[in-house]
Amino acid sequence: MQRIEAQIMIPGRGDPVRDAVVLADGPMIAYAGPAAEAPDSPDATVVRAYAVLPGLWDCHAHFMGVRAMDPTRIVQDPVALRAARATADLRAALDAGVTSVREIGGLGVSLARARGSQRNRT
Repeated sequence: MQRIEAQIMIPGRGDPVRDAVVLADGPMIAYAGPAAEAPDSPDATVVRAYAVLPGLWDCHAHFMGVRAMDPTRIVQDPVALRAARATADLRAALDAGVTSVREIGGLGVSLARARGSQRNRT
């Protein structure tokens, strides 16, 4: 286990966290948050950093659901098909370790809205 102690943590969502800890257990992030709430990790290797961004960020992505960069296909393929493909592309990104995405242009905004509407169901 590795314990990363940072003066500031920039999470994928929410405000920056001062005096933060990230616990990495192999390839998995076991904890990321305030140091005061971090679980004990006496056997962990400790690394100190000024800032940490847990996970892998993709800061320029286009989730358009296309399989070739042929502009004519974008308008010919039904939006529902492209959305289904984009969902699979998002899953592939997660499986590759990407935890935060900045979607520059594509179906990402609509997919995020769909996720938000699911959360509000009762």
